[in-house]
Amino acid sequence: MVTVRRLPVIAAANRVDSTCGTTRLPHLSRASRFASGSSNLTCSTRWVRPPLYPVFFWDDFWPGTGNFPDSSAGNITGDTGMTKEDLVQITSAYNANMAELTKVTLARRKFSWQMLWTGGGPTAKGSTCPSPLVKKETCAADLRALCHANSTAQSRTMMYAFGPGGCKGDPSKLTQFNEDLANFLLVRGPYAYLGHGWLGCSHFYEYPAELNRDYGQPTDVCKETAPGSGVFVRQFSRSTVKMDCSTFTPTITFK
Repeated sequence: MVTVRRLPVIAAANRVDSTCGTTRLPHLSRASRFASGSSNLTCSTRWVRPPLYPVFFWDDFWPGTGNFPDSSAGNITGDTGMTKEDLVQITSAYNANMAELTKVTLARRKFSWQMLWTGGGPTAKGSTCPSPLVKKETCAADLRALCHANSTAQSRTMMYAFGPGGCKGDPSKLTQFNEDLANFLLVRGPYAYLGHGWLGCSHFYEYPAELNRDYGQPTDVCKETAPGSGVFVRQFSRSTVKMDCSTFTPTITFK
């Protein structure tokens, strides 16, 4: 069964206060202490009501020594008086912080969007703007890479985005829903989500009835019917899911 839940949006308006504590982070570099003003990471937040789901979004991220994601930030090195070596130290400290945060978050049985797998390498962080993992132009190659037991889709919690993805499109009009649903079922592992990345606010989201169907439990990973056929099949206890990459045609047949 494809379970899609509409997670509550916990916006800044839900916060009632923010109090400061002092959690010592001794591994912070001199440059990062300069940037933050301290080697203490502060601020805990109290909410008007407890969140319904133990899920977080860590906003934003440190991009390393390359371009900052917000173009309005300007020249960080020049504006702050730091050197490139300072930025390298900050990047190292940031990565250490995030590794520790990830470990503590999991230990407390919670989760963050950035811990999702949305494509890329085995250790890639979840993208704010995910795209479908299987694309029409590269369908066969994508499925060959994903249809095996050692696929990252089987070992990580996967987020599969509806097309077109990339933080684009109108969620009230799903343009390739059948294709996305079939490909999601073909490649998904034990833990997976099908939905949207960031699309802004005040949208209507199309919710097809097929999302509530019970497709059963997978009996194996997806397989190509013959070498080079471009046709991929996966058996579920209640259905058979197939994608013909030559025409990008999905088929879901219930047993």
